[in-house]
Formats: sequence, C-alpha cells, structure tokens
Amino acid sequence: MDISFSKPRMSRELSCDAELQRKYGNQAKVIRRRLDSLCAADHLGEFTPYERPERCHELKGERRGTFTMDLIPPFRLCFKPTDEVFYGLEGGMDWKQVTAIVIIGVEDTH
Repeated sequence: MDISFSKPRMSRELSCDAELQRKYGNQAKVIRRRLDSLCAADHLGEFTPYERPERCHELKGERRGTFTMDLIPPFRLCFKPTDEVFYGLEGGMDWKQVTAIVIIGVEDTH
C-alpha cells in the first residue's frame, strides 16, 4: 500500500527512527510496526476490522472515512484513503479498494 503523510513534519517524525523515538517514546516501536504492516499490505481489506492486533476500524459520524489503528492505549494512528472509495450497501467503505492512504497523525482518545 502507498503511504503518504498529511504534513512534511509528520513525515520526518514517523520516517526517521531517532525522531520517532524522541517524539513518541514507548509508542515508537508500535507505530513502526503499524506503518510496516500497512506498507506491506496490498490493500486495506487485509486488515479484518477489530480482529487483528492492530484493531483497524473505520470511524463514524462526522469522522466517517477516517480509519484508526490501535497503539498503546489511549493512543491511535489515524489515516484516510487518498482515492475516492465507494461505500457498500451496508454503509461501510469497501476496504479492498483502499490501496493508498495518507497518515493524519497519532492522537490521544481522551
């Protein structure tokens, strides 16, 4: 899967291991694993919602179209598809169509 970043600074922080460690501390290894697993996937459909350790899921309401993956609680990695993706009959996004994402950031759920 193709991964880009919403801001150049975020690209620097999440791509360089030293910056990642400095900025996120004990979250650094988990963030690196999540980014590596996203990069290795052909499409987002390889991540079954809630069933893998990443617990990848689509947000609802006004954040519809945004996805998150769990890090060390209460933090999560947020991203969006870069392409136009179609929604199925049940209202959810067709994850197999998502082949490129943009990382929005790491956020605290509190």
